[in-house]
Amino acid sequence: MAHISGVPLWVTANYAGSVRRAIVAYKEEGISSLRKPLSFAIANGIAHFVQQYEDLVVVPIPSRIQALRSRGEDAIGELALAGARAAGLPPLALQRMIHMNPLVRDQGGLGAAARRENMAGALELASSSGARASAHLVLIDDVVTTGETVRAAIALFPPGKVVGVVAVARVLAPPRSR
Repeated sequence: MAHISGVPLWVTANYAGSVRRAIVAYKEEGISSLRKPLSFAIANGIAHFVQQYEDLVVVPIPSRIQALRSRGEDAIGELALAGARAAGLPPLALQRMIHMNPLVRDQGGLGAAARRENMAGALELASSSGARASAHLVLIDDVVTTGETVRAAIALFPPGKVVGVVAVARVLAPPRSR
């Protein structure tokens, strides 16, 4: 299992082919019928962490505010909620604890350094984020590309609070030339 900032990363698939098409269709084209099959990928990851931690809170990493407005829904939040339910957690196990700064640029087409710069100060804890002190957090994202968004989200919390990250897919880095 891969790790980001020392936190285990559960990913179901590579971001390519039919997986890529399904994620794009769900998020960008609003094909909500894909929520259920995509949520099973999230549920598998959540179930992995439920086996290790009793007091688990699922925290979606939000999309940019502009994306939320254009889509008309919080696609990642809804995917996280469906995944938590499919993993057997109650709806209250999901908490939207993270907000994204409205000045964050779209990350599409940005390389690792530009993504790191873009995400600096981009995320903040919601004022009402009141997870129990004993709770362990699992962050949810749809696609992990360079990991910069996930790193920024992990950094919002005390060390050890985030016990896992679950994503539907991960973009594989191109092979290095020798």
